[in-house]
Amino acid sequence: AEVSVLHKTEEGPSDDAPATGASITLGPVSATITAVGSTAWSKVREMGHVVISFNGASEAERPGEVCASEVDTGALVAALTPGAVITIAA
Repeated sequence: AEVSVLHKTEEGPSDDAPATGASITLGPVSATITAVGSTAWSKVREMGHVVISFNGASEAERPGEVCASEVDTGALVAALTPGAVITIAA
């Protein structure tokens, strides 16, 4: 991973993985989920760990990966501030 974020969960996660087309937001940055690896959501539920690749891939290369549409890297990095809210809509 290029960036790791220490976080706390305020709500969820849901039992079901988000579907392709669901949204991910990080402050003002938003993306659409394009693929979910076979073990990605179980890792979220069991460990609170998620790998998000903003690469637009239609298939996850790794089983623990969630892929999302490409975003402006500079905007994404700028949005990673203390107190920022990350939302994955299922």
